[in-house]
Amino acid sequence: MTQDTAIRPPAPEAPGRKFVYVAVPAEGWRVAKEDTLCRYRRGGRDISCDKPAVAEKEYPNDAIYPWRGYCAEHAATRHIWVEDGTVMTWALRKPGREDIPLTAEEVARALGGVSGWCTQHRRPKSECAPWDRHNRSIRFRKDDVEAAERAATAAELDSVSEYVVHGTEAMLGHLRCGRGRCATDGPPVPVTWGDLTGKTLGEWIAEAVSLVEDQHPRHESVMIGTVPPAVTR
Repeated sequence: MTQDTAIRPPAPEAPGRKFVYVAVPAEGWRVAKEDTLCRYRRGGRDISCDKPAVAEKEYPNDAIYPWRGYCAEHAATRHIWVEDGTVMTWALRKPGREDIPLTAEEVARALGGVSGWCTQHRRPKSECAPWDRHNRSIRFRKDDVEAAERAATAAELDSVSEYVVHGTEAMLGHLRCGRGRCATDGPPVPVTWGDLTGKTLGEWIAEAVSLVEDQHPRHESVMIGTVPPAVTR
């Protein structure tokens, strides 16, 4: 597959008559280097499909993999394609002013005012998959957020979001495997609670997450903590 055979995805449905989508160069993307394979990001996880990449997306906060390749098919899911040696995407504009970029505030106002519209993926929310991640505004105490950030750093997680997600999943009674297709299509892995003495709750959950991924592709229940000691009477 050559770089210029990338799929040009159809433009998203514009939110109302006051806006249109136009093709523009994609910021934070570059044409894939030779022999780069697809290692796309989905549901917060890296997935390798081993197809030749046509474009690469920058992840500036990732010191190990600052660029990830996307094949034509997976690039198209992000409204990305390569055309005449340039990585392109769709951008929201006002009719008659297609050459003038909208400010972030104007885009947010345009998309936010449309009921059922996903501003992150630029499509109706009904078309978002269960594994698609969405930003949520959640109120935390400042000191709690700072403590969570320190804990996430100590656990060598990608971000504090991953720390919070793991804790939320555990409270819901499951964890999720992030390897291969399990990151999107895999079922939740049930968890049971054991003896939590000796370590912090975050450390016990992190160990359980590792167990879930180590047993891939099996999905057997894992315990958070250790087997409680027998009660003698």
